[in-house]
Amino acid sequence: MSKVVKSTVKFYVKSLGKPSGLDIKQRDWWSKFLFETRVKLSVNKWPLLTTLFFWFIGFLMYASNWSQSSPRDRQSLIHAALVAAGIRGADSDSDLSNLYQMAWPIFVEVIVFGFISTTFLGHLNAEMLCGLHARHTKKHTVVIGYKHLGERIVDFLQKSNTPYVVIDTEAQFVSPLLKSSEPVVIGDITQLSTLKAANVQSATEVFLLINKLQEAVLCCCNIRFLNSRCPVYVQVFQDEDFDTHFSDELNVIPCKFD
Repeated sequence: MSKVVKSTVKFYVKSLGKPSGLDIKQRDWWSKFLFETRVKLSVNKWPLLTTLFFWFIGFLMYASNWSQSSPRDRQSLIHAALVAAGIRGADSDSDLSNLYQMAWPIFVEVIVFGFISTTFLGHLNAEMLCGLHARHTKKHTVVIGYKHLGERIVDFLQKSNTPYVVIDTEAQFVSPLLKSSEPVVIGDITQLSTLKAANVQSATEVFLLINKLQEAVLCCCNIRFLNSRCPVYVQVFQDEDFDTHFSDELNVIPCKFD
């Protein structure tokens, strides 16, 4: 194996200098509320679209009655829309109209009001919220392992406004990121499901910063299974460690620090 490469991580660490602790930007209440609302919209997308589609069917039904009525008795299309929304009473006593008027309040109460109440009153679990954020992040840097060097790399990525996702095994190690609703995945780094949750498939680079070589090798194999193009930087402490555990097929870049 050739001499250990001084990779981009070395530049990151030099540019930061000595670590001075995390300086995570706290989102204000309004930004965090908008972010949670957007996430909840994505989670409840299909129920809300189903409700909208059901309203549209009702609108078409009452609009057809409008087209069939005489010009003198004809109401506006806005009237049909309001009847379909349950704001105005229906002019028709047909069975289909009665069935719609009975079913529509169920959609409104269960789906629409349920969504509104959870948006304003309820809060997603921090890990779930950060996990959803990570799943929708693309063209990003993945940092596996948040201790020491990982903190400094994330700090640099935040200051340079580079999208990133952090993976760690314990929530306590990334609690500052969880509180700030940053994209974080908690789980076993050797599992494909954990890497998929961090959207490794679309990552532009991966930093693997753990001291367990066997887990690092297995993690690299799974990373290459999901993404064969992005550079993977692996932290090693001895040249022999890399020569012994990592094969050329993995195509990873070793990073050693003095």
